[in-house]
Amino acid sequence: MAAENGQVVIITGAVGNLGNAVTEAFSGARRVLVDRSAQRLAQRYPPLVNAADTLLIGDVNLADEKDVRRIAAMTLERFGRIDALLNTVGGFTGGKPVHEEDLAVWDRMFEINVRTALLSCRAVIPQMIRQGTGAIVNVAARAALAGVGGLGAYCAAKSGVIRLTEAARRSGQLRAAGHHRYPAKSQGHAGSGFQQVGGARSYCPRDGIPGLGCGGCHYRCRSTGLRS
Repeated sequence: MAAENGQVVIITGAVGNLGNAVTEAFSGARRVLVDRSAQRLAQRYPPLVNAADTLLIGDVNLADEKDVRRIAAMTLERFGRIDALLNTVGGFTGGKPVHEEDLAVWDRMFEINVRTALLSCRAVIPQMIRQGTGAIVNVAARAALAGVGGLGAYCAAKSGVIRLTEAARRSGQLRAAGHHRYPAKSQGHAGSGFQQVGGARSYCPRDGIPGLGCGGCHYRCRSTGLRS
């Protein structure tokens, strides 16, 4: 997808590698850049701190409904509409068989991958319905398409993101508004090495776990046209 000049685009995880690439790709839009740290946002995008066409929102927890609703409210107060939501936030951890993986890992994977996407969608969809137009892109991963040994929690969570997106797309209200664009199902983490995401250490599976076959570092996203 591509934004026309003046459209309002919310980009979560804007400081991460993928978020930064998406931010640059939507340079012609009015952007709302979201991150868990206001300081990191200012350091990553110093020219945009006081830019009239950009709103930086930091120190938020995307797993907290109040924080996510605040993002939507601040966006509407500043720009009056929401044309697109691009969710790049997520995280990875794992390594143990399903029956041995700590429940805390399962909870964490669903919190930072599914819950963040769910709350973000819930916060913006009502405004998109009122407008009669809008687009949402949720980032999943190739691991969502089939189970991988030792990555049960991650695979299940990313699969949940796809099912969530499909369910939102097939909502009667969304069809009536005609505004939801279905994103690519298979997208990987951009870049390599560790990236801090919501307090968790997220890294490209291609680098960190040989044989996973995610392809995230060379897969072209069919929604944004970017090559990560």
